[in-house]
Amino acid sequence: MHDLLQFIANNLPLCLAFVVLFFLLLITEMRAASGGATQLVPQAVVLQMNRNNALPVDLRNDVAFREGHLSQAVRLDLKQPSDTWKTVLKNPEQSLILYCETGQNCSKAAAQLKKLGYTDVSLLSGGLKAWREANLPLTKGA
Repeated sequence: MHDLLQFIANNLPLCLAFVVLFFLLLITEMRAASGGATQLVPQAVVLQMNRNNALPVDLRNDVAFREGHLSQAVRLDLKQPSDTWKTVLKNPEQSLILYCETGQNCSKAAAQLKKLGYTDVSLLSGGLKAWREANLPLTKGA
């Protein structure tokens, strides 16, 4: 342990550069993992929906969608080719908020939507599970 502290003391600029590069790499990897989309907590999603008319996009299956989804949400079928999504999402400039049950399936869809020209794509961090834990309302039915 003493050797490590001595090394750091003798090479402080190098060690600081390493720490900065490590965090920059970590941030880059986290952004890539989210498909380049912004992650939003449930309360921020509510603000986006109310202020910017953001459209919630449910990526879960039809049964799960009918059991409960965000108000005004549309459902995208991830099993369909992504070029067919334009029939559901007609305006590529509209703010979109993607969500699934836990937030794990959204990054790939976000990346595909960005490739299709959708410019404002965000993700519900933690998915519908986080939404429920925040005690926010769901709409049932189709």
